[in-house]
Amino acid sequence: MTLFSGPVLSILMLVAGAAVAVPPGDVPHAAEVGADAGVKDWQGTPYQSGGDGAESRMVLDRRLRQFNLRILLSEGRRSSYVAGAELSIVDARGQERLRLADAGPYVDVRLPAGRYTVQARSGGHSRQAVVQIGTAALARLHLHWPGSQDEAAPAAGPGVLP
Repeated sequence: MTLFSGPVLSILMLVAGAAVAVPPGDVPHAAEVGADAGVKDWQGTPYQSGGDGAESRMVLDRRLRQFNLRILLSEGRRSSYVAGAELSIVDARGQERLRLADAGPYVDVRLPAGRYTVQARSGGHSRQAVVQIGTAALARLHLHWPGSQDEAAPAAGPGVLP
């Protein structure tokens, strides 16, 4: 649904003090605006992060073939999405290749072939895994945290001491 186009959009942008003129046909789709507004770069490493809603996930999926690693962050028995995690990726030489303070639930990255350590922190708990990136196929990594129900002590029952 287009609310404004053509001259109306140009006037609204002028009134709003927009610094960049955007032709009416080049206005981004609403799902591409915001947290996952495009491919980003961290010190030479291209990445995208987001996908906690259906539209946002579709935007990420459309660009997925630009990347060779997809990381999913989840928690609990139902594998609920985790967003807002701290995430870092370090190569085999110990060089940090990516650091995000607000990652997830999906993080797609393009890295040279090699072995990487991925560490994520959410809710005071860390998860770490090693992933091998090849030259052809997409590597996938799922980092999962137990939810509060998963961490609860087992209830007392027959044969179980309280």
